[in-house]
Amino acid sequence: MMKRLSILITLGLLLCATPPAQSQQRRSNQMIAEARSSNRTTDARVLFNAWRALQRQNSRNVQRISLVERLNSRFEGPVGTWRSTVDMSVSGYLTSNNWQNSVTRILDEGRSVPRNEWNTIAIEWRSLLGEFAPLIEDPAFPLQLFENMTPSGKARAERIDGEPHWRIEMVPSRGGGPYQRVTLWVHQEVGYLSRSRAVATYNRSSIDVITDYKRLNGIDVPFRRYFEGKVQQRRRTRVSTLFFAVQGDYTNYLFR
Repeated sequence: MMKRLSILITLGLLLCATPPAQSQQRRSNQMIAEARSSNRTTDARVLFNAWRALQRQNSRNVQRISLVERLNSRFEGPVGTWRSTVDMSVSGYLTSNNWQNSVTRILDEGRSVPRNEWNTIAIEWRSLLGEFAPLIEDPAFPLQLFENMTPSGKARAERIDGEPHWRIEMVPSRGGGPYQRVTLWVHQEVGYLSRSRAVATYNRSSIDVITDYKRLNGIDVPFRRYFEGKVQQRRRTRVSTLFFAVQGDYTNYLFR
């Protein structure tokens, strides 16, 4: 009797000592395991809901987030090529569309641009990218990016760097979003988001975005994004196409 009581007390202390985030992580992993069971092997909606529930739970105690963002851009058009690097400090909220960007350095063709010329370079950069500029400037955390997306069809098993993942196709819902199609890759065993691909087309302009993620403080955050696309430009009676490639790197995360 005393031994059984001792065991019950020990279990009670262990349960009380388990952090809520870890408990939620286990519940999320259990949902993912259930989605893989016999009759729900490829239930994309269950997989996505399990990931989203965990991200929302782990984000509740985060009031604000800040990071350092670097955008390396290359443009190629009828008049030649242009390269630039922009370093920014970024702050905002995980589910917000209003991120605050503060430029700390600009390189134009490898040349350090004086501060009094930053505004001119920024205006030119945004003018070249057109409607895609806000999509590239914002860090676009997954909870924000996929808020108006819904899983479509069945999830498929794929491997990324030898690791087992579920591939989930997403389509816009509730008024849509910036992208017409999004693909997610969620790790089969631990449930974190490894990669996403988003595609958008406006008139004859298009963008393709591949994002790699890592988990910090229980939250899946981007650490590298690759943008490729084209923008059709009209100047008087001439129509030309500008091709662009941008790599975004995200470091120095700070959660408050």
